[in-house]
Amino acid sequence: MSLFCSKAFVYHGQPEQVTVENINVECGPNDIVVKVLMCARCGTDKTIFLFGHKNVDPYAPVVLGHELVGEIVEVGRNVKNLKEGIGYSQGKFLSDEYLHFLPGERLAFQSRIARYKNGLMLLPRPIANLSFQINGGYSQYMCVPEQMIRSESLIRIPSKVSDEEACLIEPAACALESIFATPHPIGINNEGRHLFKAGIQYGGKTCIIGSGTVSMIYAALTILEGASEVIMIVRSAEKEKLIKKIMENILLLHREQSEDQQNTIPWNYSVPSRLS
Repeated sequence: MSLFCSKAFVYHGQPEQVTVENINVECGPNDIVVKVLMCARCGTDKTIFLFGHKNVDPYAPVVLGHELVGEIVEVGRNVKNLKEGIGYSQGKFLSDEYLHFLPGERLAFQSRIARYKNGLMLLPRPIANLSFQINGGYSQYMCVPEQMIRSESLIRIPSKVSDEEACLIEPAACALESIFATPHPIGINNEGRHLFKAGIQYGGKTCIIGSGTVSMIYAALTILEGASEVIMIVRSAEKEKLIKKIMENILLLHREQSEDQQNTIPWNYSVPSRLS
């Protein structure tokens, strides 16, 4: 199988210890190699770079970056035979259609190869994490190992989806999973026990504290889930302008902050016409 020489940002297990290096990316019989088209920066990557991380440092040197889209350049000869699922797909036999990977296809990735019980993801002791134990996307080429293939962590990207949009699949999936895991009460049973339903309450109100990329993804998802009003709390007028530019029907609360006036400046409200 082929060997690809790739420039990469390599994290060495200590805060701010990252170097640009040439690494060899090999495609084994059970692997897929992709050319990285684009890789976004997750807040976790920034935290690891600045402060280190107890779940990453022991596996360094490692290439960070897990919010990415890549184009297949080589498929291992045995990939088509990796039928037995693991992780989310434990106990499942993978389809020929899924395993029929071809050069030129674009892929995004579920970064956490978790263990599951009764269909619920277990956070401790994952099988592996992309960019923790597996070299990630801050590189020209990336090897997609057997664990990722067998856990069905590879997501084919339709042609109408841009690389920029494809990079948001992984953080959007994280946001959606947390929405699906958030309960709200819907009543009680005949024993007086409270009944809950996960997700956004249809027709209800949602408040999002923050205005970063993931916060904006949350806002879009809550609208899709049926929230009647979405309120975002932001720190600055500049961020308010950005959200207004790319999103609609969001109630924005913001205040300018300075070191000596953090608690003295009142909140300013911006109400879209639909909500006024």
